[in-house]
Amino acid sequence: MVIATLALLLAAAPGPSGAPGTSTTAAVLVRISGVATVWTAEASRAVASGDVIKQGDVIDVGGWCELFAPGDVRMRMGAATRARLGASVVDLARGRLWVQVAASPTAHPIEVRAADWRIWVPRGASVVIERSTSSAVEVAVRSGRAEIGVDGWPGHIDLAPGEIARGKHPAIAPGGDALLELASSAAREGNGDVARIHTFLLDRARLLPIGPLDTRTVAEIGRVDAELVGSDHGLLFEEAVRPSPFFLDEVPTKGPNVSVEVEFSE
Repeated sequence: MVIATLALLLAAAPGPSGAPGTSTTAAVLVRISGVATVWTAEASRAVASGDVIKQGDVIDVGGWCELFAPGDVRMRMGAATRARLGASVVDLARGRLWVQVAASPTAHPIEVRAADWRIWVPRGASVVIERSTSSAVEVAVRSGRAEIGVDGWPGHIDLAPGEIARGKHPAIAPGGDALLELASSAAREGNGDVARIHTFLLDRARLLPIGPLDTRTVAEIGRVDAELVGSDHGLLFEEAVRPSPFFLDEVPTKGPNVSVEVEFSE
């Protein structure tokens, strides 16, 4: 019923290129944690799940929200994010935006503008863009790829997973894990335990007897988070097996995490 309702709200007559047609719908708000305000040419209003955001409207997020846009596009916005939504274009004024475009033939790529950057997110890509109040921009790719161009700068660069782009003229460097994890953590908190998976795992853990220190590496420990639920195309297990990006070794879960060294001198 929810998917059918969203399909009706997002329905648009396709144009000759396969892009969304003349519909004025930019996105539908499907999940929200906290508050969000939409600014139109006439007035502003608080929005709730199920509300339609029109092309040209500006959304100001005070918590976290998830939107579906025509062309099989999902957008997640973090706290203090402000963006203007258009037809297949998002103008990011500040904050963090996570864009996912389905890999299906009916999906339509989307362009994100941040300061003088242009970030193109193609089919099958999952990309996080952050713009600070000082107009500094960072881009990282979870899956697929992204293409980046800058006004007045010739050429484009391709960004792949495991890389981050930053700087006035985008410089690519290894990294991006911290930015991706921030977006994922916000999604976990915003979505909540929709399928009660975390509750189940915690209950199971409480039943286990206390044993030796757990010193397995993170790569040996499966993870489950918001990416496991909330997809229109069924369960995605990307996050269930993705190791934590921050630590090489897991901090012991039981016992003292203390190391003492003693030196004797005359």
